[in-house]
Amino acid sequence: MIFLTFFLGLIANFIGYIPPGNINLTLVRITINRGMQHALQFITAFSIVEFFFTFFIMHAAQWLSSQVHLDVVIDWVMFALFLVLGIITWLARNHPPKTKYSEHASIKYGIILGIVNPMQVPFWMICGTYLITHEWIEIGTGALIIFSLGSAAGSFLCLFLYAKFARYIQSKFALSNRIINTAIAILFFGLAGYHLVKRVYLAVKPRVVVINKIKSVDEQFLIGQWDNIKSTYVTKTKRGMITSIDSQSVLCNVCPVIIFSDDHTASIKSDTALQKIFRWNIVNKKLSIKNITKDRIIDDGSYGMTTFVDSISKKLELRDTLKGLLYTLR
Repeated sequence: MIFLTFFLGLIANFIGYIPPGNINLTLVRITINRGMQHALQFITAFSIVEFFFTFFIMHAAQWLSSQVHLDVVIDWVMFALFLVLGIITWLARNHPPKTKYSEHASIKYGIILGIVNPMQVPFWMICGTYLITHEWIEIGTGALIIFSLGSAAGSFLCLFLYAKFARYIQSKFALSNRIINTAIAILFFGLAGYHLVKRVYLAVKPRVVVINKIKSVDEQFLIGQWDNIKSTYVTKTKRGMITSIDSQSVLCNVCPVIIFSDDHTASIKSDTALQKIFRWNIVNKKLSIKNITKDRIIDDGSYGMTTFVDSISKKLELRDTLKGLLYTLR
């Protein structure tokens, strides 16, 4: 299991750094202008930071996925980052490369870009959440450390191959530093333009209003009144055995019943009053919960849904594998 966790982290992050971006294009520029030694310093420093970056994002994936405007922030940060890198590379294209560089210049560069690496946030939110939800990796601290080590190894391996390929291209085609720097600057400007056009388009694009949208089967099952809610916190032992702790049942004669409405809100019913407590949505068979009051009958999160129906009643299980939390509604 340890090897599989490490291997998944390595493969996932190796694939993540194959498409051209601010990290690998900067590495190509360093390799061409400063040489392989500085490239290795950059890669090593960056990969060390990548370990901590992956570990943090995997822990915060649940919270980050609930942030509505996160994609907007990432796009504008990437636009500014690509624009700055493009300007720096463009201005340096006509200057001959220095013969001497500070011993720690590339290390500092790797640390800075390892920290300012916003494109990895959505990557690990999607990839990491998928791996955890489908139980390819566990959610314990030890497992995430192993996974993050694999992630660091994957970024190191992919960037090392990028650096070797850059040296090969330079020697094979005898390209001047000016041509290479110009090409990299144009790529930076192109990527900056992509993020700018994307945000402008989404800002001016007319919003589509859907009228009388047909409800999915899961929505039809969920909408209505639920009288019995049971929450169970589930943990795994070192041997993989599943145990449950802190299990409690919230019954309708103790707590107000919960009602899911077709306007994607949920309310608690007390006597004759209704109070909306959270918003809900179903995407790809997963129920997303976002509380709007302090009455957290169900915690914020993204829950896998399992439905049960018999001749007498129906039952719904909501499972959040990131928190080890299970709700049973009847």
